[in-house]
Amino acid sequence: MEAIKEKLIKAIEDTGKFYASDLKALSHELLLDSPGGAGRSPYDYTYEVVVINNRVGDRLSGKDPGPYPFEGWIIAPDEFKNKDHCIAEFEKSIQYVLEGLKGSDSSKLVDEIELPNGKTSIYDMASLVNVHAFYHCGQLNLVQAIAGDDKNHWGD
Repeated sequence: MEAIKEKLIKAIEDTGKFYASDLKALSHELLLDSPGGAGRSPYDYTYEVVVINNRVGDRLSGKDPGPYPFEGWIIAPDEFKNKDHCIAEFEKSIQYVLEGLKGSDSSKLVDEIELPNGKTSIYDMASLVNVHAFYHCGQLNLVQAIAGDDKNHWGD
């Protein structure tokens, strides 16, 4: 199980780097833009990623994050809509998840954890962080491409 835990850690580290690189490549104006006027902005879904990461970080650290505080789409508060702040909060949330995962008992990686809305495991929570961030990273890439930026910024 230790090898699986190490692979999860590496996957989350890589996804965090890719996502942060894509955030850095976008201007504040593009991060603020709501595609077509109906879609959420990159600030909005990055805020969602941060909220989910911090909730998972709480769980992995043995804390109860409390009830889920949102209904429907999460919209970023105004104070989050600053590029440097957004990037810092995203990176901090990834580190929080990694700290919790690194401190977890790898022999309990797939043990069931009872939550108010069902069961999960350390493995499932870590996988959610990775998949959820990568899903929204794809949205960042689409925003870049629509704006005419066809470069891959993951090596920047």
